[in-house]
Amino acid sequence: MQRFKFLLSRWIFPKKKKLKEWLYLNKLDWDYLSANRAAISLLEVNLNKINWTWLSLNPAAIHLLEKNPYKIYRIPVCRNSGIFEYE
Repeated sequence: MQRFKFLLSRWIFPKKKKLKEWLYLNKLDWDYLSANRAAISLLEVNLNKINWTWLSLNPAAIHLLEKNPYKIYRIPVCRNSGIFEYE
């Protein structure tokens, strides 16, 4: 049962990631963050700072790209492995 709870907490209901306390939002490079898979929760609350070209490369950002299809950059998105789904 303990193992089951661990799996639920770790994989099925993962915690949102949070920025380290010693980093400051105004000092971050939003271009590189837009391509970072681990930065999705930060990007979701800072949509105005997203670099959509770099985000188009990010496989973890498919849900953001689906919600904003007019902002997708077609050439970078072709390199995104997240655009494919299994049959």
